[in-house]
Amino acid sequence: LFEYKFQTAQWVQWKFTGQEPVPRSAHGAAVYDDKLWIFAGYDGNARLNDMWTINLVGENHQWEHVEQKGECPPTCCNFPVAVARGKMFVFSGQSGAK
Repeated sequence: LFEYKFQTAQWVQWKFTGQEPVPRSAHGAAVYDDKLWIFAGYDGNARLNDMWTINLVGENHQWEHVEQKGECPPTCCNFPVAVARGKMFVFSGQSGAK
């Protein structure tokens, strides 16, 4: 994860300990409640449907795997994500399903 500081025009790479999400592309990402949320994507071999979050404020920058409940969307990639009214919305994307 890289952070760009607008005031100083400087990039900073965050360092982590503990569990981290697998590297991926074509995932959904949103910011809600001072946290970055990532969902699904593609790891180079398979589509994913896991969810991770990381706190963007303070000093405790540790990834957390989110246990999802209910009917989870299928594994997917290349989809839009929106946050509104305290919820994250995922629409369409490529799932490999017909």
